[in-house]
Amino acid sequence: MSAGISLTGKNINEIYSDQWDNILKSVSPDLQFLNRHWYATWERKYLPQINPDSQIRYISLFDSEDNMHGTFPYVEFSRFGLKILSIAGLYYPFRSLLFSSDFAPNCANAFTSTIHETHGNSIIRIGPTVEDELANRMINKSFLELGWKCYQKERGQTNIIDLPGSIDEFNASLPKKFRDNMRRSKNKLCKLGKVEFTRFNNCGSATWANVIDQCASVESRSWLAADEEAELRITENSEFWKNYLEGNDASQRVVVWIISIDGEAIAYDFAIDSGDCRYGFSSHYDEKYKKYGVGVLVHSCMFEDAVSSGIKTIDMGDSSAQAKARWGAKPGSRIVDYVYLPPSLLGRLAYSGLKLKERYEIFRSPVQQ
Repeated sequence: MSAGISLTGKNINEIYSDQWDNILKSVSPDLQFLNRHWYATWERKYLPQINPDSQIRYISLFDSEDNMHGTFPYVEFSRFGLKILSIAGLYYPFRSLLFSSDFAPNCANAFTSTIHETHGNSIIRIGPTVEDELANRMINKSFLELGWKCYQKERGQTNIIDLPGSIDEFNASLPKKFRDNMRRSKNKLCKLGKVEFTRFNNCGSATWANVIDQCASVESRSWLAADEEAELRITENSEFWKNYLEGNDASQRVVVWIISIDGEAIAYDFAIDSGDCRYGFSSHYDEKYKKYGVGVLVHSCMFEDAVSSGIKTIDMGDSSAQAKARWGAKPGSRIVDYVYLPPSLLGRLAYSGLKLKERYEIFRSPVQQ
């Protein structure tokens, strides 16, 4: 099929399994965890919490033989009389457009043309997502050519660890003092009772349900418990994770390490593999054991495991860059919210309102030294 392939966008309510399988074969490997089961679980177990009357819909891109080459899963809602189409999915790992890597420019043009023709009075929100994702760059250009405005809000920056080929190389890359402190912390911890370091992957649903409960228990005893605004990524979404992990693909992708002492979980690290990338979704520890470095120890288990599993990159998300730097993490992509506003009077007014709000927030913020 040539690079000049012609694609047509269609508004549809469901994508069938074989269509999902085909599109996932053509997208970047680090997005292949975003399958039909992921979105179906999100729709059943997460969406009702934020918009109980909504459902996922899709703008999908087809060639003349009805092969699907891209899709935009979204939910629709209204604010101040404006219809908003917002990309579906959990905040992290990131919400992404699923475009065939081979035909990304064609997908971008077909997608923006379909939006322009069928949702020309709507606001489109894509994010938070990573700035340098190919699909994001392509649609940004296409929307601007159609006269749309793009409002961007930065949400943070990813922290990336590029892994070597062996555990010995990985450990040698860490500062000697850091390695010595980990060894001493582990020795002190082991004097408190029976300490176990347990890996979970490709488990049955009952085992996974127990793992999620253990992680939630640790989360409730972490520093997050004292912060009313903190997001409890496991506790608040436990039903999502339990249901998601009933799927075979999900069970094979998710890796969890738990440190326990005398049978009680005191630290965990929760990750999702996609291609040769491991997304660090959540990691916490019981504050009572902070001085024993259990947070560092459980990270060490996860990272060595990643090397052994052939993972090349760990995406540690957007929090605590300083703490992650000791593992060799470097700044990665910016995390951005893209809001596209149509070339209509309401669209222009909404864009101006967002820019005014932005200036007001900057004015109210403390002066950065």
